[in-house]
Amino acid sequence: MASPVGFLSGLAYLLIADGFAGGKSIGKRLVGLETIRVDGRGPVGFKESIVRNLPLGCAQIAFAIPWVGWLASLAIVTFESLLIIGNEQGRRLGDEVARTQVLDAGRLTVPE
Repeated sequence: MASPVGFLSGLAYLLIADGFAGGKSIGKRLVGLETIRVDGRGPVGFKESIVRNLPLGCAQIAFAIPWVGWLASLAIVTFESLLIIGNEQGRRLGDEVARTQVLDAGRLTVPE
């Protein structure tokens, strides 16, 4: 693929991936996870998927800028990773804003 097409296709998939097939992106489907809405206890849609993955989309866009963008991208991904580790429910910034959570596919309740 040409560079802009590949970049934009990857960015689009990154943003909307969790909206397909009941909150399961290809990777989540392979490892048995799903993304659900915390308040509605149902699978996420494209809107929640975009809001949830917006920080990672910003990191991908920043990564296209040499040096400064690479550092910004690393900072965003590191911040998101630290939030996952430090949060009792394992939710990152995107999850908090979109009110979503990633759980095992067979699990029906959200831990409080």
